[in-house]
Amino acid sequence: MELTLIIPTRNRKAYLEKLIKNLEEQTHKPDEIIIVVHREDLKTKNFLERLHTFLPVKYFETTGGSSQGRNVGIRNSTGQLLVFIEDDVLLEDEYIENVKKIFNQNSVSILAGYTIDIVDLTSPLLVRKSEVEYINENRNKKFNKAIISEINRRFPEKSELFKDAVNTHRNKLKLYSLLRTLRNLTKSLILLESPLKGRILASGYRSEMPDVIKDNKLVKVEWFNGGNFAAKRNILEDFPFNEEMEEMPYALNEDLELSARIGRKYDIFLAPELKLFHLRAPSGERINQRQKYKSMVINFNRISRLDGNPIGYWWCILGLLITRIMNIPLNYSTSISEIKGIFEGINALKLY
Repeated sequence: MELTLIIPTRNRKAYLEKLIKNLEEQTHKPDEIIIVVHREDLKTKNFLERLHTFLPVKYFETTGGSSQGRNVGIRNSTGQLLVFIEDDVLLEDEYIENVKKIFNQNSVSILAGYTIDIVDLTSPLLVRKSEVEYINENRNKKFNKAIISEINRRFPEKSELFKDAVNTHRNKLKLYSLLRTLRNLTKSLILLESPLKGRILASGYRSEMPDVIKDNKLVKVEWFNGGNFAAKRNILEDFPFNEEMEEMPYALNEDLELSARIGRKYDIFLAPELKLFHLRAPSGERINQRQKYKSMVINFNRISRLDGNPIGYWWCILGLLITRIMNIPLNYSTSISEIKGIFEGINALKLY
């Protein structure tokens, strides 16, 4: 099956250059690469017009956000398999090869990839012990070298976990695992987050993905990350991204909403072989906290109405409000802005 890679981008030329070099080093190359760039991003358009690569790259323009960009990519693609990634990621060398292999050898229609996120790796509340172990145990692989290098460059004060063998920091990792567990227990209580992994919850929220980084088996889940998944093209033709979820225009949880719609008809599987590293390009504040929380309230409601329930939704919103109130002594102005956003979102629900 021919494979099309779809990449929406905006104002991230330097990261897009890194990604293209990374794609040139894949063990199997995509049959088609579609880059969808925002019309106002002249720097990236000039770069793409002058791009010299043996990869089959095409680019198209959009005036909207990532949801519209991905839909433009779908409409202009020719592959039977469509793979969606962000512009600020690096793929493990066998990523494209593994996508084709899994679809050829299994009766699957849609795959969620495994995302290693630089923010998670550098936060004691988010870091997974298994990811640190995997990176250190395979530190000579090009992919893992890139992860370690980026952490050393951007977060040198947090890179000690990747300087020596993981056993050196065993006690620190145990502490981080405890902090992560406490965080997840708190979220389970106030945001109605399920202890079951990879689920879309009654609140319209989601539980985190299963910890399967070292496994090589498919695990059934209910959601995928819009910047790391693959599907047969007929699915995305029947279920395009919801462009109405682009606020200001900024898509927030549009992939979760799409997962909920697709999951009514198709099984979604997490494939740990589809690993990528999300660099989280520092591109400025695309949306302020007040707008973000307003959008969260609205979009969780959209998702909850698909398969959730009102009680779960309002419990989650109450929990969201409580966490922002508790954060006031730590960051007054930001917390007040977020609380205003929550109430603006509640007030706006009647429009949806």
